[in-house]
Amino acid sequence: MANQKHRDSLNPILRENYHVILMQNKSLLKSKKNDYCNSKLHSLEEAVKNSDATNFWKCLKSMDDTVKVEVTPLVSEENWLLHFESLHSNDRLNPIQQKICNELQEEEDRKKQFRPLDYLITENEI
Repeated sequence: MANQKHRDSLNPILRENYHVILMQNKSLLKSKKNDYCNSKLHSLEEAVKNSDATNFWKCLKSMDDTVKVEVTPLVSEENWLLHFESLHSNDRLNPIQQKICNELQEEEDRKKQFRPLDYLITENEI
């Protein structure tokens, strides 16, 4: 089905069929993975119930013990800033780039200097 979709990528019927088959495949893989885990847990429970240490350890060692992290940890703003600063830190800035950096720094300094003025004026102040 994938080859047909790639050959005729503008055909909406093939694209829809490909999408349906892809979703069926994903659900099948998910159910097979759950079935495998459940069967391993069942065999571990049976080994414990029957006090069969050999089968228990054999089954336990045959299981996959890798931990798969599904959520990527968030990166702090400081780490992003350090990362982007380090990307081009070895290269010297040309005069135009240096001028732009200086102007930006001056703007930031001015903004910090006039921070108390950045609020609404009330009637009492007028």
